[in-house]
Amino acid sequence: MSVLAAHYDRLERCHDVVPFGFTRECITFGLVLSTDGEAVACDDLRLGAKSQSYGRSMTVPRSFKRSGIKPPPFFL
Repeated sequence: MSVLAAHYDRLERCHDVVPFGFTRECITFGLVLSTDGEAVACDDLRLGAKSQSYGRSMTVPRSFKRSGIKPPPFFL
């Protein structure tokens, strides 16, 4: 294992970097699912005052660029 890969593994264990295949994004709303998988509510995850609200930083699966007339949907 290279020194760089070992350093990344140490940072990942300390939660200083996101796991491979994931990214950190600002999320403003969350969909609440029942045990059956049905949507039951939409949670407002925004932080700050209403006039200057911003999303909560969360780790999510890495997305890809979508282009074209009918871009493919993102995961969930």
